[in-house]
Amino acid sequence: MNVDDIYKIATEIGETRSIKIKTSMSWNDIATKFKITKSIMALSNIRDGGRIILGVNQCQNGVFDPNGMTLNDFDSFDQDDLQDHIGKYIVHYAKVRLGK
Repeated sequence: MNVDDIYKIATEIGETRSIKIKTSMSWNDIATKFKITKSIMALSNIRDGGRIILGVNQCQNGVFDPNGMTLNDFDSFDQDDLQDHIGKYIVHYAKVRLGK
């Protein structure tokens, strides 16, 4: 998935059953870990899973603004740490891939 794909999803499609859109957030925040884990668990109940896209704000009028993640938030995510955390709550069939 490239930047154009993310922009199209955010501006034309929005959230769906298999696409969850979140604002920029830091993996170091316990609330983020909860939100991401909860979303992954929900998406694991959908055939072929889904996608969580970070760095998109939802405006008051419901329109999504793909403004990206802050560098600190982006750098806080680590593939191994994310997989280890998720593995505590769900069976390891879920595969996590960061789009870095």
